[in-house]
Amino acid sequence: MTNKTAHDNPNETISLFKFQILYLKRCLWFLIGKLFALFLYSGITLFFPIITATLLKERGVDSHHWIVFISLLFLLAIASSLRYYCATMLGERIILFMQRDVVAKIIKCPPSFFNARSHGELFSTLVKDAERIKTTIGISMSIILRNLLTCIGSIYMMFIISRDFFLVVIGLICTIAFFFTIIFRVRRKKGSALYIEEKKLLNIFSDMIKSVMVLQAFNAGKNAIHRYDVQSQKTYQGLLNSLLLRTIITCCVIFALSFGIYIVFLLGSHHVNIDRISGENLAKFLFYAMIFLGTIRSCSGFVGEILQAIASLRRFRDLIVCKLDVVSPIPYRRFPSTALGNISFCNVSFSYPEKSKRSVLKNINFTVLPGETVALMGDSGAGKTSIFSLILRFYDPCSGFIQMEGIDLRCLSLEEIRRCIAWVPQNPTIITASVHDNIAIGYPNATREAVKNAAIDAQAHEFISNLDKGYDTILGSDAVHLSAGQIQRIAIARAILKDASILLLDEMGSALDIENENKIWKVLREKRKGRTTIFASHRLSLVQDTDVVFVLHNNMIVEMGRHAELIKDSYLYSRYRFFMSK
Repeated sequence: MTNKTAHDNPNETISLFKFQILYLKRCLWFLIGKLFALFLYSGITLFFPIITATLLKERGVDSHHWIVFISLLFLLAIASSLRYYCATMLGERIILFMQRDVVAKIIKCPPSFFNARSHGELFSTLVKDAERIKTTIGISMSIILRNLLTCIGSIYMMFIISRDFFLVVIGLICTIAFFFTIIFRVRRKKGSALYIEEKKLLNIFSDMIKSVMVLQAFNAGKNAIHRYDVQSQKTYQGLLNSLLLRTIITCCVIFALSFGIYIVFLLGSHHVNIDRISGENLAKFLFYAMIFLGTIRSCSGFVGEILQAIASLRRFRDLIVCKLDVVSPIPYRRFPSTALGNISFCNVSFSYPEKSKRSVLKNINFTVLPGETVALMGDSGAGKTSIFSLILRFYDPCSGFIQMEGIDLRCLSLEEIRRCIAWVPQNPTIITASVHDNIAIGYPNATREAVKNAAIDAQAHEFISNLDKGYDTILGSDAVHLSAGQIQRIAIARAILKDASILLLDEMGSALDIENENKIWKVLREKRKGRTTIFASHRLSLVQDTDVVFVLHNNMIVEMGRHAELIKDSYLYSRYRFFMSK
């Protein structure tokens, strides 16, 4: 997207308007109720000068106009309450739908999406921008629309009462509009700069929270605080500039409005003296002029808020409609029967989108037959994890293709591919849910007995049973009360429970002690019969028990074969064996 904003680009304005209309349609009754209350409120407000002038003219308390006056006050209270209720619910419902759509989009996004955006930025959009849009749509826009309706009505009434004075007001409107256009542009630029500084501050704070133990261990707390202080000062300066500009706007608007009323009053007094207008009509005109100028002053206070809400809406829109790098094709093919686990890499080369100049894999060619166990060996950064990412189709290769059961992955739906794969990542994560739900994440309808059996196989049942509520214990997003080894055993239990035809294990034993790792592998030797297993490991004892070993070096497969063959003929594999035996 270009750097032009909605104010500069009419197409962008139309796009944002259409985007918002989609959500307004989903809350139509609240919108209708809000508009009805606004029209009722504005109509009553505009009728007050007439009824007030009539009461003053009659100078009596027995007139039926007093009943009308009290009834109008009652209706005004009802209209105001209805407007507040409908406006608040409208904002709440729209944000509820928008947040749900953002979450639904994020859950489909490939890793490249998150690599290009910080978590702080996404949280800011989902929470801070959402609150800003909700407040603007629900409350601020309601007040602005009410003021605009009242403003239009007061203009019409002033035109009816005195066209001469009306021309004076029109001149004032044009002057204010001119200055508003200039102020709008300046305020928009200031708002964009302020958002960037706020985002930087949020990212620094997010990094501090995630890295607090590292910062403490390296006595780097003072440097972290200094970085935060420097950025917070920049953010504060941006807020100060924004507040100063808003103060200047308010000052100019109040002066212009007060001066306008003063001019109308002077001219009106002169016209009353020469009998060109009655005192009653002058009072009405001044009343409507004050209503008109008051609405303009009120609306001017929302300039900054509207601009911020537009920017927030744009960020929401960009998240919801952004194009994904990896999507399911339409239409897509299905496996002719249950996937058996046949995987082929054909001249595959790959580099990550954010590091497109650095190849991670080069001309990778191999075939894994159903039921085979394959080991990937190589130095860190050789491309082992990238192979798993390509099989799961988190990314597409830059060249070449990958087949599963003889079908190009790009012809299959993402769900179809991932349905037949169980994956244990190198750094598994825990969701905020019970232990049961964490293990059953890929099999939501699993019984407690099935979950328990998977945990037993993964050597996790013992420590789970010792938790306060066992399998019903709620784990945090980072499972701070579980060790890295316990988290990894939860992840292994997930894979065992899913019982997929393809098992991917990325450095599965990196956080396990030798005893538990050997017990788990003993179980997996039984479980992997009849299923394809691909794992990355530096443990020689595990690599020996495989059908084939792929040795990666400089992002290429340089050697492949069985353990016994590679020991005899491979220099690189023998070298790995030598270092692993030390």
